[in-house]
Amino acid sequence: MSGRRYIRPVFEAAGLATGHLLSHRLRDSFAVDLLEKGVPLEEVSKLLGQESIKTTEKHFAKWVKARQDGLGTLMIGTCATPRKAQQAAKAKTPALAL
Repeated sequence: MSGRRYIRPVFEAAGLATGHLLSHRLRDSFAVDLLEKGVPLEEVSKLLGQESIKTTEKHFAKWVKARQDGLGTLMIGTCATPRKAQQAAKAKTPALAL
C-alpha cells in the first residue's frame, strides 16, 4: 500500500516539494527515530511494510539501539573485568602484619 496519497497533501500544505526523494527521507527518518528509541528491528520492518527483515537490517542496522547498547556494555565490561578481578583478589588476600 502506497502512502503517497496521504503524504502528498501534507507536503503541499507545508509548502514542500513532493517527490520520491523527499518522501523517502521522511520514511528513513521515521525508521531511524524508532530504532534509536529502542523499537525492535522486526517491528520497524513491519511498520515500513517490508517483506523481509533483511532489507530493513541492510539499511538500518547501525541505528539499532540494542546493538549499540550491547556493544557499549561489552566494551565497558571488557575494560572493567581485569580491574574488578584484581580488586577481588586483593580482598581475598589477608594482610601481612609487620
